[in-house]
Amino acid sequence: MRMAAVGWAWAVFAGCNGDAGGGSDAATADAEVDSEVDSEVDSEVDSEVDSEVDVSPDFSTPQSQLQLELATWGLAFRGSIFAAPQVPFHTEAQRSGVCRLLTYTWVNCTPECAYPSRCVSGACRAPPALMSAGPLTLSGFPGAPVTIPEADRGVYFFQSEALTVADAGPHLALAAPGTADVSAFVLEVGPVAAPVPAADWSAALDARAAGADVTLTWSDVDPGSRIYLRMTTGVGTHGGISPVEVECESPDTGQLVLPGAYLDLLYGASAWSCGECGDNNLWRYRAATTTSGIQFRAEARTTFFFRP
Repeated sequence: MRMAAVGWAWAVFAGCNGDAGGGSDAATADAEVDSEVDSEVDSEVDSEVDSEVDVSPDFSTPQSQLQLELATWGLAFRGSIFAAPQVPFHTEAQRSGVCRLLTYTWVNCTPECAYPSRCVSGACRAPPALMSAGPLTLSGFPGAPVTIPEADRGVYFFQSEALTVADAGPHLALAAPGTADVSAFVLEVGPVAAPVPAADWSAALDARAAGADVTLTWSDVDPGSRIYLRMTTGVGTHGGISPVEVECESPDTGQLVLPGAYLDLLYGASAWSCGECGDNNLWRYRAATTTSGIQFRAEARTTFFFRP
């Protein structure tokens, strides 16, 4: 995980007194010096702040991810813990702003890959093994901490309608007791709420001309949080590997520009022969990651729809 930090610089200026009889000239000189000092201090502070706030996208993928969705209807926790990085099927073809174009080309492996391996770039790749971290403990909500047992080895799932995003405290913590597979850990993040669209995002996509960018805007910027969007085709929606996807990630600035050239490729792909497809989720999130690559992520989404 990349943490964005803002530093504040303090500057102290010490000057010498002028002649005792300076009068208004001395006062004017002092004012000019003060103005110049203030300008220099402001410039130094702005420069340091700007240099420390990283607005570039973070497309790094944690080895394991444990996701807590915060919603008005309740909570949903899901995730798995892997012994090694997962096998990526898509490759980055282009990048524009905080978005990138991902592509996948099907290649047949000879001989065919034995299950559960899959053919990736002409080679059979097996998925990484799952590891047990034991029962997890989620705290930061009213009442006793929530225990999340393994649904299967290294696989976690929990859902509740008794607790919602409104119940989240300022600090959400996820703890693991430690096992032979995974060292004990405690990860803490702040809560998030779903972005509130400032306009109809689905309508913006529907009205878009060929080649035109689409800017998604929302009215409730959450400083310190980040946003994430991954758009896929009907093939990806239904569990297949989409030939084209668009992925975007950045700090929460209140807007996201979707490159028109990428949208042309996404919606021009021959991968939309489906009925119910076209959902897109813009996620706002905060995350913390262990040194071994286990990430705890609190997230909330706003869904919009478009099908070509």
